[in-house]
Amino acid sequence: ENLRVLNLRGTGACNSDCVFCVEKFDPAHRAMPKADTTRGLILDGAGKFDMLFFASGEPTIHQKLFEYVATAREVGF
Repeated sequence: ENLRVLNLRGTGACNSDCVFCVEKFDPAHRAMPKADTTRGLILDGAGKFDMLFFASGEPTIHQKLFEYVATAREVGF
């Protein structure tokens, strides 16, 4: 399939606790865009992408992940 994927950069923050991870923590990772920018990217991507992916670091330790997921679901991701 030719899925269109919106790939949002994560914080780069990581607790290095996933034994299966292929991307080990690198403190040189750039920070995730500001919350308003990330929310805007999700809203702008609605209907243009089939899938949303949070990359770079461990997304489950980001304090706004559940907010972003809720927003994404509201607009059809």
